[in-house]
Amino acid sequence: KLMKEAAKAILKVEEKYQEKEEKIVLEKPKLREQGDWASNVALVLAGVCRQNPLVIAQEIVRYLPQDLGYVKEVKIARPGFINFYLSDDYILSQLGEIARDPQDYGKCDLGQGVKLQIEFVSANPVGPLHIGHGRWAALGDSLARIFQNCGYQVEKEFYINDYGLQVRLFGQSVLARYQELFGLPATFPPNGYKGEYVKEYAQELIEQVGDKFVTQQGEEEELISRAISIALQDIRETLELMGVDFQVWFSERVLHEGGEVDKVIEKLKATGKTYEREGALWLRTTDYGDDKDRVLVKADGEKTYFLTDVAYHENKVERGFQKIINIWGGRSSWSCKKDGGSSGDPGLRP
Repeated sequence: KLMKEAAKAILKVEEKYQEKEEKIVLEKPKLREQGDWASNVALVLAGVCRQNPLVIAQEIVRYLPQDLGYVKEVKIARPGFINFYLSDDYILSQLGEIARDPQDYGKCDLGQGVKLQIEFVSANPVGPLHIGHGRWAALGDSLARIFQNCGYQVEKEFYINDYGLQVRLFGQSVLARYQELFGLPATFPPNGYKGEYVKEYAQELIEQVGDKFVTQQGEEEELISRAISIALQDIRETLELMGVDFQVWFSERVLHEGGEVDKVIEKLKATGKTYEREGALWLRTTDYGDDKDRVLVKADGEKTYFLTDVAYHENKVERGFQKIINIWGGRSSWSCKKDGGSSGDPGLRP
């Protein structure tokens, strides 16, 4: 209850002072003598209000309800932390609650049915998962269960990057190994995928279709599709071993073939924030705090990954998600600020 009430208050303060880079937190302190929970709210507000954080902390504590039966004591610690100490009776009573109802203990209606999407893992379907993907799988699935137990309507989604140069290179790599397994001369693509698993995928392809792609030419799209399906099955099986499942597997190809990427181009042009330079179409993301403007369409007509990401998040908004959480690896971490600048709904926080 303390966390719920404090979190609501802190979120209101954070919205009011959202230009502050430092975030207000309610967290467990590192040292036991500093309490069960501690907040830096007075320290953050001190910079905004230009007041002594100890004075602000005293004001906050003065307005706290006096009948918080679960709190034994509230202390202020220099330079301005507010430390909460839970009562022993409350802690013992919670042990009894856990024993009586272990499955539902801790559930609440904080989310009030808000529709929330968590996109995570989203590994390129060009090979097995690595340890980093496993980390994001554990984090994303844990967050999903936490939000579900807090009353949110949660949907877990895996974004399939099945369009563009990388999947084409992957398909060509599988084809080369496939041809080699039949004893045929094969040309391996420059910058292709050389892992041993590619041979395993080629063997799986033979088990599915035999020599179809030896005797039939011009079937590259079908071969790429089958290679992606084999890789995705490998990914699914690994995730199943971790106990992680997704309600939605969303294909990037759908965005392109359904015209959603082109529609987003027109919507961005209508904002007046796009311009052409050196034959390419750019988005003026510096207006939203980015370090430089970003290319949407290259001079040769190729659409960038950034543009596709914008279309994808537009699609998420259109599907009615009120909150969106993206868990990205290092390659995509820079996109957070940029997607925020192009989102049709500035209230959504990627």
